[in-house]
Amino acid sequence: MDVLAGVQYEFKEVLEKNMQLFFYPPRTGSYEIICNSNRQLQVKICDEKSEDFLLCNINDYGYEYKHARTLLYRNRYYIKINTKNDGNVEKKTYIFFKINLILEPSNTMFKYQWGLLNKESGLDINILPLWNYIKKTNVGIGIADTGINYNHCCLKNYVNPYLAYDFVVNRKEDSKGYCEYDDHGTSVAGIIAAIPLNDYGICGITENSCITSLKIFGENNSSKIKSSDAFVKAVKYSLKHNIKIINCSFSGKSFSIEEKKVMEWANDILFVIAAGNNACNIEYNRIYPACYELENGIVVAAVGKKGKLYPTSNYGNMVDVVAPGENVVGLYGDSGFIKANGTSVATPFVTGVCSLLMQSKPDAKPKDIKKVITDKSNVTSIKGMDKLTKSGGMINAYKAYQALIKN
Repeated sequence: MDVLAGVQYEFKEVLEKNMQLFFYPPRTGSYEIICNSNRQLQVKICDEKSEDFLLCNINDYGYEYKHARTLLYRNRYYIKINTKNDGNVEKKTYIFFKINLILEPSNTMFKYQWGLLNKESGLDINILPLWNYIKKTNVGIGIADTGINYNHCCLKNYVNPYLAYDFVVNRKEDSKGYCEYDDHGTSVAGIIAAIPLNDYGICGITENSCITSLKIFGENNSSKIKSSDAFVKAVKYSLKHNIKIINCSFSGKSFSIEEKKVMEWANDILFVIAAGNNACNIEYNRIYPACYELENGIVVAAVGKKGKLYPTSNYGNMVDVVAPGENVVGLYGDSGFIKANGTSVATPFVTGVCSLLMQSKPDAKPKDIKKVITDKSNVTSIKGMDKLTKSGGMINAYKAYQALIKN
């Protein structure tokens, strides 16, 4: 039978062992499917290309199955519900089923953020349904980069500047001189935590006022400082100031034993690391810090809106997961916006999602977050990506969240 969005369906005293429901989305958008039953079921949603099982949680009322994804207008999707044999053949089965359309943000810049809602292919990080459960966090995030312009209209009064530190010149960061180098750090910060102003601006992954600039790139007045030395100082600083995640949208070919040691030592910090943009397999052409093989590190490659690895993105068995890295909108200057490509802009997508998961389960360790984010059953599988990354797919915020709270 055909089902409609927003309608609660009740199937009482179900006799059929197998049910099949058909759904034609009235519009392209993000949808959440919820199925409740007094008995254990096997529930999955299928289309012509893929099928996904609905995740099951047990509550006081029985079994609850949930799934969410972006569905395309008028495509045919079918939901298969199979009753499992639990040995009690006389027990009647009751099923309550509903599909909800998730409303998208109204601000005008959101239509350019395909990584959050991809209306072309349906491939995105599946964040809109997660926002129904959690959007705000107070997890400390450090952005090891070129500095952040806290005066940008989408960051002002939302991102805390007081811990900002310039490790190039070893002093508190001067907000007026934040971008001596460039706006790279500001763009990264916007992807993670930009707050739209009414109908204007882009949406960050999370509403988080605990973003800290850890400036490690730039020049002091007398000499150049090695960025790896500045980064080592930034990690030690982060440990003292309760920073739980460090976004590392940078890469280099030089191995640093001090850098590796401090990242391993800081095992209470999760490092989210760009795979780099050399279009090579980093298993054989090593890039750092991506190739330090950290238990508390997630390595991120870049993917385009149609599911192809971005042409310059690195890949290989050292890469954990992919995230949007093509025409990604970030922040620029005091009120501007800019599109960028590559693993530098893919990395903050993962950082933002990890902060939401940490907020949801504060006792989770960095390695726990890494495991749930990169598990093959929790990503959105992409054909051929299993040969290019460990997980074989794109980060899926909703799946990772449901798997985390289930455990």
